[in-house]
Amino acid sequence: MTRDEALEAILSSKGVPTDSTEKRAFEDWLERDAELCQMHEQQSALFEVLDDWTTPEPTAAFDEHMEALVEAERAKVSGWRRFIEPLFAPRWAAAAALATVLAIAALVSQNPVRDASDQATKTAVVIAPADSDYVDEWDRALEDLEMLTEFDALTPAIIEDKS
Repeated sequence: MTRDEALEAILSSKGVPTDSTEKRAFEDWLERDAELCQMHEQQSALFEVLDDWTTPEPTAAFDEHMEALVEAERAKVSGWRRFIEPLFAPRWAAAAALATVLAIAALVSQNPVRDASDQATKTAVVIAPADSDYVDEWDRALEDLEMLTEFDALTPAIIEDKS
């Protein structure tokens, strides 16, 4: 038996283990550990008091007295708080979460995601005559870049000459 198991046996309402080997191991722990021994004595005393305690019978006016206490506590709460508190009940939170999920589902179903190919066929590019010169300049620049990339073998020799 470990110390944790002995501690669990002390705190358990079942009491000391009934098996002879477990009982001997439990008693060994009580002999070795003064803290466990003290805790066992205190817990045993507590369980004895709880065994002797009898619950009082409720009086005939118990319900009326309890209702009066509840009403007194409700009267202490301000008017705006009395209105807002029911909105934070778990059922309203669950309803709000469900409504949010439904709203998002409705928005997503109204605007489905289109493929890029579908979007490209429906989109027309209009180039104004004044912009055609601008587009031609970009085309020429891209062609020049492509041509320069063919001469990669010359780049290291140029770098070596400069250093």
